[in-house]
Amino acid sequence: MCAHSFRVADIELGPGPVPGSDRLGDFDLTVAERELGYVPEHSLETGLVDYMAWLKDQYVRT
Repeated sequence: MCAHSFRVADIELGPGPVPGSDRLGDFDLTVAERELGYVPEHSLETGLVDYMAWLKDQYVRT
């Protein structure tokens, strides 16, 4: 997704983090949903696409 959006960038994707190595734990909204009634307005994918578009508008010079 990133490489497609920023064609001029030289992006290499590695294997990612080692499972269990994140000191903060998994990203899970279950408790917020159950106890606060929180429902995200955007999916993670939509949010990332929108954020990349914003970054491109801000920083990519044509």
